Amino acid sequence: MSSNPSLRYQVYYTKEDKTPIIVPRSSVVATSGDIVYIGKNRLEYGEVFNENVLHLLEHYAAPEDPNKAGFPLLSGVIAPLLSKPTVGQIWYNKTKGSPAVWNGISWIGFEQNDTVSGNSGVVLHGQQLPRPVSVDGYTYDYSECSWVVSPFGFSEPERIIFLSCYTDSQARVSMQYRRAGNPTLLNGYATYQIIGIRNTKNHGVPFPTPNVPGLTPTPTVTPTVTPSRTPGVSPTVTPTVTRTPGQTRSATPTPTVTRTETPVPSISRTNTPTPTPTPTITATITPSLPPPIYVDIYDQNVSRATPVGYSVLNTGIVIVYDQNGMNVPSQWLFNDDPANYSVRATLISGTTPTGIMDAWLNCATNRTWELASSTSTFLIEIMRNVDNFIMDTCTVTLTVT
Repeated sequence: MSSNPSLRYQVYYTKEDKTPIIVPRSSVVATSGDIVYIGKNRLEYGEVFNENVLHLLEHYAAPEDPNKAGFPLLSGVIAPLLSKPTVGQIWYNKTKGSPAVWNGISWIGFEQNDTVSGNSGVVLHGQQLPRPVSVDGYTYDYSECSWVVSPFGFSEPERIIFLSCYTDSQARVSMQYRRAGNPTLLNGYATYQIIGIRNTKNHGVPFPTPNVPGLTPTPTVTPTVTPSRTPGVSPTVTPTVTRTPGQTRSATPTPTVTRTETPVPSISRTNTPTPTPTPTITATITPSLPPPIYVDIYDQNVSRATPVGYSVLNTGIVIVYDQNGMNVPSQWLFNDDPANYSVRATLISGTTPTGIMDAWLNCATNRTWELASSTSTFLIEIMRNVDNFIMDTCTVTLTVT
């Protein structure tokens, strides 16, 4: 190789700290990448030059190696193409129909519709968020995903006194709440949105598990009313004026009239100072809020010798008939009139029980569903009449043993 710079080409990379490619005079270099470098005064270089241009235009289009995902099938190209890629070089993956770029270690595919995927929906407490699946069937690992959850489907949300909604690092949902006047911690539903990005890493840190507080009664503040003072009233003294008669009559025919005038005593008035009234303190009493109104029914699985039944009473109580006789498992209505609500029973599976099904029935009347044989599972819904809002639902299973 000639050491005279004028007799060779020095081909520099974009980054200046990389060693340039030296192309000797009248020769070609085919070992420094996937194109052939042509030296000064090289004759008949047209074919090599045109192949370089064509390869660049097609981005070295070649199929993917079925035994090495993400890499080209070298046996399907003209050697030694794609065996010595340059950082930043683009290869068009004909198998996937998308380009990839060489990063010095591997080929990184360009983002496409199947690179990012997600889904959303509603899950129950204790369930795991479903992992996204791309259009090419790739199922994203939770480490490649980010997600968010929030409470869903509350009736009368203003009566919720405690709520906790979160997930662990494996996307398992914890969604629990407590209603006013009910010490039971209830399971609820949560909406979710989960998004997966292929070949990424979720560095998020889950929130710490919140503490579930107990029920602490709120003290009632009784205001102390200070009575107002009424100013004292000083009596007004009315002086009495004593008058001495002014005439003395004698018995002589010619009387001499002597007038004796008794001076009128002067009236002395003593002014009683008016006391400064003490201002009246009026206590401001904040009226207490009315007790919360809510509906709360539970799933029931009742079995016994005939008959077995389930009743929603107009007293706000749910009655079941089981092997222990008649039980009162729960109160379904709190602080309201049952006549303001309606109940409907819908068969899910099994034998249809006695009692009206598939119709809204006003709760001012006791409603009962009984079974004499076999098994029946049905849905109970309670609706607020004023706006047709479903307050709560439960599933009832009756089994005759």
